[in-house]
Parts: sequence; structure tokens; C-alpha cells
Amino acid sequence: MGVNTFLEQYNLTGSFPAAILGKEFSWECSMSIPPNQNINAVSFFRNSTYVGTVGRFPNGTCVSDSLHPRYDYQCDTDHVFSLIIPADNMTEYENNSMWQCQYYGDGRYRSSNQFLKIAGIYKPTTENIT
Repeated sequence: MGVNTFLEQYNLTGSFPAAILGKEFSWECSMSIPPNQNINAVSFFRNSTYVGTVGRFPNGTCVSDSLHPRYDYQCDTDHVFSLIIPADNMTEYENNSMWQCQYYGDGRYRSSNQFLKIAGIYKPTTENIT
């Protein structure tokens, strides 16, 4: 059985090393379309449960499908897609959650698991407010 060389081509990175309660956080999934596939999309999983898919049609239109209204999605480039946790939804619920992105057409092509850790609470300053 051969080694799947596409596994290392799926990289999931957080917008910060650790999340802050009340501050937007995003997962960025860098991907490559596997051989003999033509779908340009990834699915995101939280604690091994599907939460949504984001991808790009051949005409360039970005589309997403989500089972959870607490997350947003965007197409950053043709091969980079993001799941966004808006500030209002960045709560203790997300602490220690496990995340992964997978190629939409074949779940064998995926990132390693990444854990979301919360480091503190967002406290906006008033020094710039006039």
C-alpha cells in the first residue's frame, strides 16, 4: 500500500496561536486537488463531526454550506479556504475543540487534527476612542 503524499498538502492553521474569548478566530485550510478529482472544496470538522463545506465553482464563485450558524466561511484563494468563528461566537464552547479540514470529494485527503485553545478574554481599550 503506497503512502498518500497529499496528506501533507492539507494544512490547517489558526489565525492566532491561541483564541481570545470575544475575538474573531479563523481556521485556514490550504489544500491541493487530488489526482483524478476536480472539486475545489474542503469540509471542516469539529470534534470529528461535520460542520460545513466551502469551495469555489469553476466560474470563480465562492459557495458554502453549513450545518452550524455559529460559523462563517470564505474562499481566500483558489486553494485556501477559511472557517471563521465570529467574535460573538468565540465562547468557552470552543475551548479544547479539535478541528480538521478534508477534501470534499475524498476524506482520505485531510489535514492533521488541530486543537483550539483559549488564552484569555478580549478587553477592548478605550484609549483610541474620542
